Amino acid sequence: MSGRPTTVSEVEASLAARVEFHLEKPPGSVDIDADLTTYGLDSIYAFSLILDIKDEWGVSVEPEIARERRTVRALAALVTELLGGVPVDETRRIPVDHVFVPGR
Repeated sequence: MSGRPTTVSEVEASLAARVEFHLEKPPGSVDIDADLTTYGLDSIYAFSLILDIKDEWGVSVEPEIARERRTVRALAALVTELLGGVPVDETRRIPVDHVFVPGR
């Protein structure tokens, strides 16, 4: 298994860290349930986050869909869904080799 985040909480933590990086916030300062716009996340930073998701997990998130997922928790749920399912317990791993292909 690769070193990339694969549980829901790991994906949430990774995305929160990326938001903190882009917005120059201290580690641990982003509430995963807060609307990201409250932190000043604009369209440029949101696009950067979408690129981070593509780089980290190999899945594409459409900007329109990302705008609907306004919290780190919601984005993490989307990422795990695109990777093949949302595990309900932290001991299950997300199959990171699975890539969502619409229409299949």
